[in-house]
Amino acid sequence: MNLTNEVRELAKSNYYQTLFSNAKEINIQIFRNQSDFSDLQIMFLTYLNFYKILLNEIGQYEVPELVLKKHIYEDAYMMYRKENYRKQKNSKKSTPKVSSNKKGKDKVTKDWRIDMHKGKMK
Repeated sequence: MNLTNEVRELAKSNYYQTLFSNAKEINIQIFRNQSDFSDLQIMFLTYLNFYKILLNEIGQYEVPELVLKKHIYEDAYMMYRKENYRKQKNSKKSTPKVSSNKKGKDKVTKDWRIDMHKGKMK
């Protein structure tokens, strides 16, 4: 197993994902140093965030757990996710719309938000 694969497996582990998720809230230091991270530390932090996103989406049933079987599946899904996000962002460059609520006051809404006085998705 090469170094990158070992770092990925550590970053994916429940232990390090728990530390990473709670580091800010309970002031946990993952490394002894607080700055001047080595390339290895930066790679580990990058993969911690990568797996945080992936595991969160698996937990929300947005992607099947099968993706975790191979690194190439993980990478492919994350590339698909990034491209899909980019396409949605470019196609939705929506300008805020103004709608009136029940009290007659104008409010600004975006297309993906719920129009509160109608109770429907726009």
